[in-house]
Parts: sequence; structure tokens; C-alpha cells
Amino acid sequence: MEFSISKMAQLHGITRQTLIYYDKIGLLHPARVDDRGCRFYSSDQMPFLREICFLKNMNIPLKMVEKSIKGRNTDTVIRLLQNQIEQLEMQQMELERMKKTLQGRLSLYQRADGNENVREKIYVEHIPKRRALLIKWPDREMDATLLHMCYVEADECLKNMDLSGIGEFGALLRRESLKAEDPLKEAGSLFFLPLDAPETEGEIEIPEGDYVCMLSCGMPYRLAAAYQLWSACREQKLKTEGDLINVCLLDGTFHSDKMKEDLCQLQLKIRESTEKFQENIE
Repeated sequence: MEFSISKMAQLHGITRQTLIYYDKIGLLHPARVDDRGCRFYSSDQMPFLREICFLKNMNIPLKMVEKSIKGRNTDTVIRLLQNQIEQLEMQQMELERMKKTLQGRLSLYQRADGNENVREKIYVEHIPKRRALLIKWPDREMDATLLHMCYVEADECLKNMDLSGIGEFGALLRRESLKAEDPLKEAGSLFFLPLDAPETEGEIEIPEGDYVCMLSCGMPYRLAAAYQLWSACREQKLKTEGDLINVCLLDGTFHSDKMKEDLCQLQLKIRESTEKFQENIE
């Protein structure tokens, strides 16, 4: 029994053009072509086309499909399927990394959204342990261009780690430097890493804990907001520890007449319990 090209295509859920293309590349020739050029396929070809469609739906390249069809034996098919499973597992890992990166960026925007009324006010937030790549700022006056170059350096580093790009990012200001004449000494940009990312040179760990936080507009190398948060902690007699973390929630892509600089969340780890902190700020 034979089928016209249109019927064969219909039975397998593909187009006539697909079958014509398979004929052109030598993947599946019609069993017969009549005097008018009409293509016909035999019922014996149906298992082959069914297998071609299956492998193609599994995202196996047509060249590999062709090798499988023409050199048909269990050994070659097993290797083909095993290879594709490995490829899919790698893609799955990459998709998971991309998902985590997107979740990090989404978290930033969600924390910024609707917080117009809490800028310059301090509040507490419990933050889990974090890992971050620290790109130290150059030993000269910081500006936006130098800040952007840190992002370029970090992006290259993340690519070398097979990570999907920059998700959450910010800056670190050293506690001891902020008290000294050179407040930006050893400071740098932070690029937060997934907890399961491979170890890399220049990374730091930021401990879990309760952090006193404040939202403020400003570039991370401008220190007015940092000193404002520190002063508020002293006024409330709150004991803090560790360096100051500045997380960028909305960057330069959101700048407008209303918001001329980055919206950031400043964080200082506190030693007291959350309950004591709440008592102090109420």
C-alpha cells in the first residue's frame, strides 16, 4: 500500500514541505515518483518516518538522525539516545542556573516595588547566608565608569564559571575603612553567587543573621547614606558587626527625573535579637 505525500504528511503530523526537504537532503526518499512528479510513500516507510519524527521531536539534529536511520542497529541508537540524554541534562543544569539568576534579579525588583515610603527609614530583615564575588575598586576616585568596568570584569568571571550572568549585585564597604581617612579602602562591587556555585578566587561569605537595613538613592561609592545608617544605629545603641553591604535594587536603567541615582538597600548585621531591635526602633 502506498500513500501520497499529503496523506503521509497528515498521518505523521508534519507538512508536505518537511517531506520534500527530507527527500532533498537524502533522509527519506519517496518510494515512487510518478510522471507528474507526485511523490508516493510505501507503508514500509512509515516506521522510518515515525522514528525520524520521534528523534526530531527529541531535539536531535537531523544529521545525527540521518546517521541513525541509515546505519540502523541497536548499538548506534543506544549511543545516540545516551548522548542526547547527556545533552539534555547539561541543558537542564543551565536552565536551572538561569532560573536562579532570574529569581535573584526578580527578588531585587520585588523588594524595591512599593517601598517608596520607607526610604531613609531603618528596619530589620533576616537574611540567609550569601556568597559573593568581590571585585575591588581601583585605588583612585570612584565614578560611574569605573563602577561599570567592575561589572564587565565580574561578567567575564561568571562566564568562566559557567554561570548565567549577573543576578543580584551591590557593593561592600569595609567597617574599619569607613572609620578611617580612606573610607573606600578595600571596598568593591559584590556579585552574589548561587550557594552551589564552584569556588572562585575573590569570593567572600556574608553570614546569615538579622540585619538593620535602610533604603536610599545614591551610588555605592557615595557615603552619605552609609554614615546615616551608622549614625542611626549609634543613636539607637544598636551593636552591629561586620562590613556594610549595599545591595542595588534598581540600577541606572531605572533612572528618571524622580530617581536620578540607584535605589539601594544598605545592610549592617546586628548582634542583638530581632525583638530587642524592634523595641529600640519603635
